[in-house]
Amino acid sequence: MPNIDWNLETWQGSYDWSLGGEEWSFVWGGSSCQWIGTIYPRIYKFIPCNTILEIAPGFGRWTKFLLSGCQNYIGVDLSKECIDACKKTFEKGTFVKNDGKDLSAVEDGSIDFCFSFDSLVHVDIDVLEGYLEQILTKLTPNGVA
Repeated sequence: MPNIDWNLETWQGSYDWSLGGEEWSFVWGGSSCQWIGTIYPRIYKFIPCNTILEIAPGFGRWTKFLLSGCQNYIGVDLSKECIDACKKTFEKGTFVKNDGKDLSAVEDGSIDFCFSFDSLVHVDIDVLEGYLEQILTKLTPNGVA
C-alpha cells in the first residue's frame, strides 16, 4: 500500500491533473453519471446537512456535488496543489492542507457527514485507522461517516 510520502509525491507535483480527476469516472460516463447512478443513492439520506467533511477532495470531482448539500463544507487534502485548485474552483467551502493523516483543523463535534471516495484506497492501514479515530471525535451526535 502506498505510504504518505508516495501519496505526497504522486498527488502534488508528478500527477497530471489536467483532467481534474475526471479520468477515473470516464467508464461511468463521467462524474455526473457516477454520482447520480452510484454514489448519491448510497448517501442521499445524510444530505442535505449542516457540515460536510471531505477527506482528500483532489481537484473537487465530488466536491462540486457535495457543496450543494450543506451549509458548511471542509475539504482536507495532503496536496497543496489540490487544495489550491479547489480554492480557485469553488467560491464556497473551506479547504485545508494537512499532512495526510491529521484532522486537527476540524472542530470536534462539528461534522454531520464525512465523505471520502476513491482516495483512502491509497493509504496504509495505520493512516486509515488514525483517520477513523479522529472522525469519531469530529462527528456530531447524529453524524455519519
